[in-house]
Amino acid sequence: MDLGTIIIGVIIIAICTLPFVYMHYNRVKKENKTLQTLKELAKQHNCEISQHEFCGDFVLGIDKIRNFVFFLKQKDDGAMAQFVDLAEVQMCQTLKKIRTIQAEYETVTVIERIELSFFPNQKNKSETKLELYDDHITIRQSGELQFADQWSKEINECLKK
Repeated sequence: MDLGTIIIGVIIIAICTLPFVYMHYNRVKKENKTLQTLKELAKQHNCEISQHEFCGDFVLGIDKIRNFVFFLKQKDDGAMAQFVDLAEVQMCQTLKKIRTIQAEYETVTVIERIELSFFPNQKNKSETKLELYDDHITIRQSGELQFADQWSKEINECLKK
């Protein structure tokens, strides 16, 4: 191989990988900014995020010492933030709203919405819902159902303690 071929090969590889590096950098930068906003929300309630996880356009965090859950979802018109005091919660459950579509030869079940629902200890208070997925907003799911199941188990473990 001569030097010219090696240089052209390196340039082509750099051109092919540069978009992926750029997308990764932007995603990490966006996640850090979102996590910082979530930590500021927690700090307003004298809490500190001890565990967090990103999924799609949202992040969920928990303060296991003070028993608070914090949620931040990015929307086109800004961010939507919510928090739940687990001291006021009886249990957490994954809620799915499904729709059945009858096609010509088959029946298809479509998930319309996925939420984490927090049921309060007191009957006069309403449940708190964190919307993880809505098919009217997001076209495809990106692991929200597994995310919701995992976090409902995690939160229910914190509620048992």
